[in-house]
Amino acid sequence: MTTETLSYINSVLKDELEIPYAFMEWQDDPPEAYFVGEYSEGDTPEEDGCQEITFILDGFTRGSWLSLEKYKQKIEQNIERTAILASGAGVAVFYGNASPVPTGDAELKRIQINLTIKEYKNGR
Repeated sequence: MTTETLSYINSVLKDELEIPYAFMEWQDDPPEAYFVGEYSEGDTPEEDGCQEITFILDGFTRGSWLSLEKYKQKIEQNIERTAILASGAGVAVFYGNASPVPTGDAELKRIQINLTIKEYKNGR
């Protein structure tokens, strides 16, 4: 995954969708609910220059499950998009699925949201 795509995902989640989001770890005092993202790359890019990446958003709250579900719904309804980045590379983002994840802490709630990202390298 390129840093340009990571910046694009950051912009979509934080700026456009107003999701409290950080890549890999939350470093400030946590708000009521927040999300942390990480990724897993697939095999090497296909002949057409496309690489498929699984992007995992983990949401956390010590509040109600409803707050996480509201963010999930917002992501699910608004995340699907395509863009041509500044370098000329393309990116497509798709909602995959979500599931609650047990934490072992009765107060801490967690949800995992899986996105699929396809990066298309610039042919230059």
